[in-house]
Formats: sequence, C-alpha cells, structure tokens
Amino acid sequence: MSSRHVAVVPSVSLPVGLAAMVAYDPDVDAVANAQAMEEALMGMHSGEVTVAVRDSELDGVTVSGGQAIGLVDGRLVAAVDDIETAFVVMLEEFARQNTDYVTVLTSLEECDMSHERLEDLAARALPDAEVHFHEGGQPLYPILASAE
Repeated sequence: MSSRHVAVVPSVSLPVGLAAMVAYDPDVDAVANAQAMEEALMGMHSGEVTVAVRDSELDGVTVSGGQAIGLVDGRLVAAVDDIETAFVVMLEEFARQNTDYVTVLTSLEECDMSHERLEDLAARALPDAEVHFHEGGQPLYPILASAE
C-alpha cells in the first residue's frame, strides 16, 4: 500500500484528458486537483478523424470501409471520401458549439496532407478560435482534437 492519495478523473478521449492535465497543480492535494481537473473538463468536446476499417452503420449513417469518418463527442458527423473533408466537418461542428480554443493532435504519416493545409482549413472553419496543432504520433487516428 502507498501512503499517497489518488483520485481518478475520467475523460472521454485522449485530447480531453490532456486538457484536464493542464489544470494539475503539484502544490495541492489529490482531492483539490481532481476537482480542478473535473472543472476543466466541463464544456469540453472531443473530435476524431479516422478511416473506417469495414462497412457499418453508425448513428443511422451507412459507412463504407475505407471512408474517412469524423466523430464529435462520439457521434458520427462525417462519412466522406477523404480525411480533409472529415476534418472540416468536425471543425464545423465545433464552430456550432461556439468553440474558442482547439487543440489538434496529428499523425499524418499515412495521409497525403500537410500541417500547413490543416492550419489553413482550421483558420477558415474557425476564424475566431485559437487553434493549436501538435504532432501526436497516435496510431489509427490521423487527427484527434479537443475543443472548448
């Protein structure tokens, strides 16, 4: 047994969990940190862009294997032919939620897209939001995002 107190703060995705971690304060106890981190999660939204590995139906939308899909808060918002379009649809959904700040984690090794292109698309879709891009290196998901 450890003498340390531990608190678990559940989040819905990696980017949202990272946003909670920003609220961590090493000078306060676990309970205070958990409360601050939970408050940081309020109003957060999660986005994912990936490629469907098989034919399926999700949220009443038919998805074909190989299509790019975009999800926001676990809900399918795009089933399209390319990653770029799925990214734009995800950003448009963020815009409908009055997003002020977006963090995008990318893993573009398998894609024919550049960070510069993504930045341009984000500036058009979210002209009033602050958008930051970071190389995440995550497998299977070319784009993960959080919005607040």
